[in-house]
Formats: sequence, structure tokens, C-alpha cells
Amino acid sequence: MTFLHKSAFFTKICLLIHFTGFAQHTLPQLNSISPEEKFVSVYETTVLPHTRYTVMADAGVTSAVIRTGTYQDFDGAYIIARNDTFMVAEDVHARDENQLTGGSSNLVIFNNTQTAFFFFSGSVSGKVVFYLLNSGKTAVNHRQGAISQLAEACAKPATIDQDVWRAGLPAPAQAPDATWPVHLIVHHAATSNSQTDYIQVVRNIYLYHTQVNKWNDIGYNFLVAQDGTIFQGRDGRNLIADDDVLGAHFCGKNTNTMGICLLGDYSNIPPTEKAIASLVSLLSWKANKENLNPVGSGAHPQNNAASSLLEVIAGHRDGCSTECPGSFTYTLLPQIRQQVLTQLNNCKETDGQEIVLYPQPGKGEVFVRVAPGKEIQQIHVFDVTGKTIPADVKTINLREVQINTHFLASGLYVVHVYLQDDTFYTRKLAVF
Repeated sequence: MTFLHKSAFFTKICLLIHFTGFAQHTLPQLNSISPEEKFVSVYETTVLPHTRYTVMADAGVTSAVIRTGTYQDFDGAYIIARNDTFMVAEDVHARDENQLTGGSSNLVIFNNTQTAFFFFSGSVSGKVVFYLLNSGKTAVNHRQGAISQLAEACAKPATIDQDVWRAGLPAPAQAPDATWPVHLIVHHAATSNSQTDYIQVVRNIYLYHTQVNKWNDIGYNFLVAQDGTIFQGRDGRNLIADDDVLGAHFCGKNTNTMGICLLGDYSNIPPTEKAIASLVSLLSWKANKENLNPVGSGAHPQNNAASSLLEVIAGHRDGCSTECPGSFTYTLLPQIRQQVLTQLNNCKETDGQEIVLYPQPGKGEVFVRVAPGKEIQQIHVFDVTGKTIPADVKTINLREVQINTHFLASGLYVVHVYLQDDTFYTRKLAVF
């Protein structure tokens, strides 16, 4: 059996193969041919089903991903690292976003840096590629970096910036792309629920997405840890707001979405109360910022079925066949939507907004309302190319007008609101 080296941060790795009735085979030392590749090492081999393999390395391994040449579901496969057992399952995120012809495992993040671990193949057979990642260490540990304070009203909650959790790792090489989020997509990472070093979890997810999937950045706009800590995800690089960066998380249909990932696996247990509280706070801030209706729905611009509506706050499984965000999280989404609606109603009474456009997304009558003491003078509507769209506007009173959107095609628009005191505001309008 051959074991082909692609790129490595290790100076040595051995695969010890245990067959019942056969002698143990040890591969000779493999020298690194790309010593500058210190974050990921890629090895290829062939495995038999229901066979235990031992992977040993001189340098540390913080996480691992396994990919197969043909589609396989990893039934019965697992990894043992010291006293910890990690089940290996298919990562449908990778299949959807990368259009893989083969299979990809979930990201297995170890509780401690490893120099050896066992892989039991289960139903897996044939060509296998091991991606072994090393996220290193940051000067900030999870306790120093933890931020779980919730924002008042609909202000943005506290977060850990990319410059903190990504320290020492390569920054995205390309400039970010912008999108206009009108759907807020909830995920779970399908990682172990026993890990508490959340910065290391995020660092390994980042390496998986950038070094294995070859994406430019981490797939999500935000990540929420079990203790309520919120991490900034995709980096706007001071060119775009992080919440408006086009991600890689929603079944290859990422336009007009923002992705929030709960760290952990919620297929069999519910998320923590702190994680849900942070999720609600984050969703409330974004819904308020974009004037989105948290209990509403609208057509997704890239949805194959034009008549199919997608909730404003939706789960990953609403876009494609996946268990994400886990059954327990998914059943909580109606409750989460109502909690966000309550927060929005509270903050709109207290935040002194100059102008509100609602409902969002909308079809039919959409309303523009300004603060007491203000008067609306003119309303102009533009499409995303900047072309003026004739608007059917009806004045309700000095502070409120109605825009009839029945004649508008589904899509995204910009509304310019001119007030009598010569102030001017811009709001986004999503029509389905």
C-alpha cells in the first residue's frame, strides 16, 4: 500500500496498519517537501473497511478531515485520540459548497494537540486523503477572550474580532465580496460539545475552510460559542461590513444571506441558554439594521423554485438536504423568531430611529415611517443598478407613506427618503 505525500508541516509521519492475522506494517520516514506549509499536511493512501489504522507524527495535530475518492457516508468510522472518541460522519457542508464527487468527513477537532491517533475505517474503503491541521496557539486563550455580554435593545452585541482569534494564521488572500442579506441562516458546526477552548475551535474551522476547502475565508459571518461568546467570521477587511460579506454556508446559494454558526452539535441535545441568548441578540441587531421582519418570509433570489418562500430567519436545512443546524436547534427556530420580534418591538420604541421601512421582505404594501417631529417630503425608489423605478406612493400622514410594490419584480431595491428638514436617508427594500 502506498502513502503519497502532498504537502506537510511534519518532518515525519507513519501509518501503522493493523490487520487481523497480518504483521504490522510501518511506512518509512517521509521528509517534508514544503516546509513553509506549516498549517496543513495532506497524505493519500488506500484503506480497507472495518480496519484500524494508527497515524503518528512528530509535530502536533489539532484537527483532521478525511476525504474519499468516491461518495461514502463514513458509517461506523471513528477516531480515538488518547481517551477521547470522535465519531466520523459526512460533512454535507463540504459537498454542497464544493460540489465534491467523493465524500468528506466532518472536521474532527481534538481536545488537545495530538502526535498520534487511531482511525477505524468502518464502511470506508478505497482511496482516502487525510488532511491534518495545526492551528497553533494564540496569545489569547478562551477565558481571556470570552465575551458574552448582550447588547441593550437592538445594538450590536460584543464580539471577538478576527485579528484576535486569527492571530498567527494566514489572512484571506482575496478581497471580500459583498451581498445584501435578507435571510439570516442558522447553522451548527457539528463539532464536539466537550470542547471549551472556543478560540481554538474557530481557528480549526478557519483552517478547514481555507486550507482544505480552499475558500478565501471562513464560511460563516458569525460563530457563537456555548458560553455565548460571539466571534466575527468572514472578514470585511475594512472594505465591507462583516455582516454584509458574501459567505459560503447555504447550499451554494449564499447571495442575500448572512450565516450564523453555533459551535457544537445539536442533533441530540439543545444549544445552551447562553448560546441562544447571544443568537437572539445578534439576529435582533441585524434584523433591526436591515428592517427585516423576523417572522416573515420571502423568495430567495437563487431558489430553484421561484414560488418557494424562505423564512427571514431560517435553518441550513431549509436550503438543501442536511441535518444542520441540528434537530434541537431547528425546533427552536419558531421560538427564536418570536424572541427576536419581541426585542425589535421593544427597541423600536426606545432607540429613537429616524426612519423605519417595514415589513421586510415585503410584497404588496410597504410602509415608511419617520420619527415624531419629522415630515416626509419625497420618496424615490431605485433598483440595484441605480436605475430609477417609478414608485406608487400614497401619503398616509405627514410621518408615514405607503409604497405599493405589487408592480415590482422580486428582487432588491434602494429607497431614498427625503425629509422636509433637508435630511436624507437610504433604506434597503426586499420584494418577493
